Amino acid sequence: VSPDGSKVAMVLDSPPRLGLLDVPTGALSTQTPQGPSGSIRRIKFSRTGRYVFFEFGMGSHHYTTLWDLDEGGLKVGPRWDVGPTDVQFVDRDRTLASAVLFAKVDLRGEEVLFWNVDTAELLRKVEACVFR
Repeated sequence: VSPDGSKVAMVLDSPPRLGLLDVPTGALSTQTPQGPSGSIRRIKFSRTGRYVFFEFGMGSHHYTTLWDLDEGGLKVGPRWDVGPTDVQFVDRDRTLASAVLFAKVDLRGEEVLFWNVDTAELLRKVEACVFR
């Protein structure tokens, strides 16, 4: 549900699409992620309601996708082998923070990645929890 309560985002299938219901009018608009098939998970509105974040998974790859409700298009962000465990919009919706599990040769843990919403550029990476 959008922050102002006027919109509801939902998953529609065959093929998987993200639906957006305008509560006052009952109008439904949809966006179909790129790719032949996959699943949509982790739907979240930004704090201002301009963006809807969702994770689109195809096989072992997971893509960050933002639906820009002001401009009407999809922005495909970074690809992960493991999807994020959580996402939050920060810095007045200019940055997306995503918590991601990682595994290296002798370390496992979680790191937080900060992405520029407009360019999908990785701004910084912070290791949050590390286990040996």
